[in-house]
Amino acid sequence: MVLLRYLTAAFCALWLASAANSQPALWTLQDDDTTVHLFGTVHLLPAHVDWRHGDIDTAFDEADTFCVETDIIGNLGEVLQFTMREGIFTGDERLSDYLTDQQEADLRELADELGILYQGLDVQKPWNALFSVSEAIARRSGMHSHYGVEMRLLPEAHEAGKAICEMESPEEHVVSISSLPIEVQLAALMGEDNAYETAEEAIDAAIADLQKTVVDWAEGDVAALAAIDEDDFGHPEFYEAILTKRNRNWIPRIEALLDEPGVKFVAVGAAHLAGPESVVAMLRDLGYSVDGP
Repeated sequence: MVLLRYLTAAFCALWLASAANSQPALWTLQDDDTTVHLFGTVHLLPAHVDWRHGDIDTAFDEADTFCVETDIIGNLGEVLQFTMREGIFTGDERLSDYLTDQQEADLRELADELGILYQGLDVQKPWNALFSVSEAIARRSGMHSHYGVEMRLLPEAHEAGKAICEMESPEEHVVSISSLPIEVQLAALMGEDNAYETAEEAIDAAIADLQKTVVDWAEGDVAALAAIDEDDFGHPEFYEAILTKRNRNWIPRIEALLDEPGVKFVAVGAAHLAGPESVVAMLRDLGYSVDGP
């Protein structure tokens, strides 16, 4: 069976067994009249996780602008529209047309174990099926987007009257992945690691990886998060589309924030802010002084 580690990394679906020592990393860059805080988030969490230490709350409260990857709340209709348009096969084409017999059997077993209707998965393009499986694994662990960082902060930002900005449009968010060649999508979905004999074993291993990764996030262990690389995403092009290409696209948008006086709070997936190809590293390479780990 597929290891599924890259599924959880791609979706940034993270778990925390205990948040007693929670201190996620926060970075800051500024000029004479602007401060930009960069906070690495997780998009799905269990209800009980408390990640809001004083520095994060202070930075968020002081901000006049709150920035996210894309405003899922404000643009839910568009996101669903693009996902249906770009993520579902039309006509008689099916996901199983591109799978070997063994891959189809593995995916069927995985779907059964996760309580997913295989016929519904079979009409999805590989990238969309990847996220469907990833979300199901996250839910198996008790995680939900309702408790994720952005879904906690976005309503507060709206209520406080903060300006809302996005690093990318909903269409950019979907097309960056859906436009990948289907063989790349398939590599990300199915992988090459067949170390597990059953779907249950593979899912348990994926959940164990999630638990470790989110503990690293909660403790602000940026070095551990930076160890996530293209091998965790199933294919170098998928890694490029999910992380590095988007990171490069976001740099001009962060630079534009520095042209606006005030305090800005940018909340994006933690994997975008850790490692040699992260947003933080790119900003430092451009000569910006970025305080933080």
